[in-house]
This record gives sequence, C-alpha cells and structure tokens, in this order.
Amino acid sequence: ESDFIIFSTDEIEAATQFSPTVLFVGNYYTEAEYGNLLNSITSGGAIIYSEQNDNISASLKQSDNFFRKISYPSPKFRIQPTYTLLESDFGNISIQINDEAALRDLLGAQQFCQQFGIMEDEFYESLVSFQ
Repeated sequence: ESDFIIFSTDEIEAATQFSPTVLFVGNYYTEAEYGNLLNSITSGGAIIYSEQNDNISASLKQSDNFFRKISYPSPKFRIQPTYTLLESDFGNISIQINDEAALRDLLGAQQFCQQFGIMEDEFYESLVSFQ
C-alpha cells in the first residue's frame, strides 16, 4: 500500500536486483561494481554519492543511463566525549552520533531525505532529538 520502499544493503549485487528510483550510495566499491548498479537505476531517477568517492565518479562519466547525480561533501564535525558538534548552515548543532563513518555520510542522508520531502530544517531537528 506504500508508494515507495526503502531498501538498505551493504551488498551491491543485491541492490542491482532492483530498479531504484533514488539511490544513496554510502559505501565504496570498484568501478566495475558501480557500472552494474548505475545501469539498474530507473531512468529519470537520482543517485546520491560522496564527492570523495573517486570510483563512482569515474563510473558516472561512463554511464549511458539518464538520472540526476547529486554529490555531497563530508560535513565538518568535532567529536567530544559526550556529544558531537556538527557544523551546518543553521550553526553548530549538538548531536549524539559519534560514529565517524555515519557522520561522513550525514549530508548524503540529508539529501536522500530531501528527495522524499523532508527538508533541511526538519532533518536537523530530528538529528538533535535522535539518541
């Protein structure tokens, strides 16, 4: 009864079995693995990926599939003993996330949420209350 399904996997082959409309890539794979994944995206869809991911950048240039390419930078943050201070357009935000890998992909998650109508201010408000 839903209009969409959110599917999460660390196995790129499993992701190629679907035809995602919006694809958020937080992990790093080889250029060949990305080629198969990019061909599975629904035409007119979107891919969200890290600016630091050189392997996907090369694969995006070679892809003949039509989709939006949304890159994101790693945010600036400082992990403190009891919280993390995240720099944002709204100023510094104190959050309870201290996993560096999750923090590096945080702006990608924000872009992903925006594709479903969750705007930046709502995203950050939920981060503050996340424990």
